[in-house]
Amino acid sequence: MLSLPQVDLETHQGFTGGMERNGTNGRTAVYYATSTLELIFHDVTKMPTDPSDIKQLKKVSEHMSIMTWELNLFKETTYWK
Repeated sequence: MLSLPQVDLETHQGFTGGMERNGTNGRTAVYYATSTLELIFHDVTKMPTDPSDIKQLKKVSEHMSIMTWELNLFKETTYWK
């Protein structure tokens, strides 16, 4: 299984995908980068829960992405939403 590195959101200088650096979205996130691509994964299970914070549900629902890869012998196509 591929293991991707975790970054500390407070000190990370790269792409954050809209996640806040103050810990409200969690302290760390899975991050992958090449010279032309940056990916960060917002893992909701790592997000601290505060029942009085109405914004938390909104944050989770707004940060939704769908990635699909189609691989075959002749071409590779990536679809992003």
